Amino acid sequence: MDNLDLHIDTVKFYTDSKVVLGYISNETRRFFIYVANRVEKIRKFSSPSQWNYVPTNRNPADSGTRSVPAHEIHSSEWLLGTKTTSFLRTEEF
Repeated sequence: MDNLDLHIDTVKFYTDSKVVLGYISNETRRFFIYVANRVEKIRKFSSPSQWNYVPTNRNPADSGTRSVPAHEIHSSEWLLGTKTTSFLRTEEF
């Protein structure tokens, strides 16, 4: 972000995994080493308060991992980013 020519007030991250949110916000519990390493990297570049939950059915990133028939790929919301990204514009998030 240091190389961008615009001012950014806040940065938010979204996940559809409540388990991941629990890992990121946990200050006391010890994790398996691979989880601890990943959480350490995440916390190095972000704070737990920046992380938010989005339901799976509203997560546009998930669309790319779901089975989509070949004839529908060109009009998928994952590529076009239309309706599903509207969750970012609501007060809820």
